[in-house]
Amino acid sequence: YYTDNYLCDAQSLYWADPINPEGFSQSGAFENRFQNDFNDRIKGMRENKDVLFAFKEQSTAIMRGEPTGDIVVEFLETDAGLLDHRSICDVEGTLVWADSDKGFWQCIAGRLPVHIGRPISDQFQADKISKTYAVAANWKKQDFYICYLPGGAFVFDYFEGRGFWYQWDGSFMSITADANNNCFLSDGTRLW
Repeated sequence: YYTDNYLCDAQSLYWADPINPEGFSQSGAFENRFQNDFNDRIKGMRENKDVLFAFKEQSTAIMRGEPTGDIVVEFLETDAGLLDHRSICDVEGTLVWADSDKGFWQCIAGRLPVHIGRPISDQFQADKISKTYAVAANWKKQDFYICYLPGGAFVFDYFEGRGFWYQWDGSFMSITADANNNCFLSDGTRLW
């Protein structure tokens, strides 16, 4: 069985053997590789409908099927990567995330990703926006996807398919939304 020394190079997804759930079999029976020409690493994963998304640094792939049957791995896009796993949010049944190159993308269950950040691409590429990390939340009560990056925040207003983008100042460092439709911002010392 695999131990830390033998785990993959961040190109694979492993799952435990249902009969022996204490480790990962070296047989490869419970491993799927997401390998492409970039050789970029998996940065985040999220399920949507009947597929599992594997977000890599420069590409997006999906896996569908069942461990007891056929499993299919398919790359959807080779220029829609992921900046930070904390930017992935479910927004009305679709996944929205931040990419370090082009901004924001949206995708649903195996369809091709759509570049929804085009209207704010100039602001996203501005020098004051640092692409070191991104933290997002879906504030369902206001129909806002809010993503903070050092230097600024971007808000996607999806009320009734509106699709407007706003840029907020970056006076906060963290954001989260709870099950009661409250949105919380923090500057590292205060929460409001």
